[in-house]
Amino acid sequence: ENGNAVEVTQPKVVRQVISAETSRTMCNILEGVVSEGGGKNAYVKGYRIAGKTGTSEKVAKYWEDPSVGMRYIASYCGFAPADDPQYALLVMFDEPLGNSYYGGAVAGPVFAKIMEEVLPYLGVEKQYSADELDYISGIAPDVTGLSVDEAKEAAGVEFKFEASVG
Repeated sequence: ENGNAVEVTQPKVVRQVISAETSRTMCNILEGVVSEGGGKNAYVKGYRIAGKTGTSEKVAKYWEDPSVGMRYIASYCGFAPADDPQYALLVMFDEPLGNSYYGGAVAGPVFAKIMEEVLPYLGVEKQYSADELDYISGIAPDVTGLSVDEAKEAAGVEFKFEASVG
């Protein structure tokens, strides 16, 4: 009330619903959704993120009036850090507008942006993977004065040049 806590409660363990081993397995699977699956848009550099995308059809609404087309709910539910879950977040869009209605495409990026802002605020330290460290510590070669072909070869990456007149 008026910005002050009215009641503070502590969690109370009622029962253990899954074993510690099953919990670790599920965390690894859900982390894989972000690192290798449809939840890639929920990735946040430096954090082990786990979660699941969701795309629900609003079938009852469609049956009421099929002429309006199918409507959807796009969601992403996840947690961090994946190896020691402390914070969970659910992002849902009821009838998203735009080119996509899939949870990974619509809610995943919003989840990532919120976690990117919230986790440092909550004091969660970044822990970069070896691949992330290689990427962020890479030094681009100096290609000044080289031709396009020479610059491509020196950089060791593929890129495309576009010229615009404006």
